[in-house]
Amino acid sequence: MKSFRILLFVVAVAAQIVVPALMIRFWETTLREGAQFRFRIAPVDPYDAFRGRYIALRVESNCVPAIHGVSVSRGTMLCAEIGVDTNGFAYFTAGSVEPPVGKPYLNARVQWEDRGSIWLDLPMDRFYMNEKMTPEAEKAVWRHSSRTNRTASILVRMKDGRAVVEDMLIDDMPIRKFLKDNTGKE
Repeated sequence: MKSFRILLFVVAVAAQIVVPALMIRFWETTLREGAQFRFRIAPVDPYDAFRGRYIALRVESNCVPAIHGVSVSRGTMLCAEIGVDTNGFAYFTAGSVEPPVGKPYLNARVQWEDRGSIWLDLPMDRFYMNEKMTPEAEKAVWRHSSRTNRTASILVRMKDGRAVVEDMLIDDMPIRKFLKDNTGKE
């Protein structure tokens, strides 16, 4: 009985080490090896008592054309193929149930299907930064994501359908540098 408790304890300790290590490896591998895409954004700034301040992100083009002959329901996982427009911004070109061969894609859940489009719940929905800088960053992003001034975007690394937000840009400048240059805050 005592040896079973020791074994159980060792397994519990190992799990507490292995699980976070695998999560870190997932993010780092995607950042290091993933293809980089740039999406236009429209943000919101919530506060989470456990995770602190972050900028909630909404990618402007978060839908794909309906898939001919396939009905999807809320929560269904789709592979959204990615294209890049003439200005260098990424958008979703098509959706499929299976990963496309030789094309970049993102795994995303279906929010709803309406009028020939499938709206997606994208995994790149928040950007964390220094808590003191977040309110200024939110103001800058709001000013630069309006209909007339659309220079706010995010850099996202993607690999095997996974996405990691690498940075946020304002006027093609990383947000931290933009804030330092325009507000003096670091």
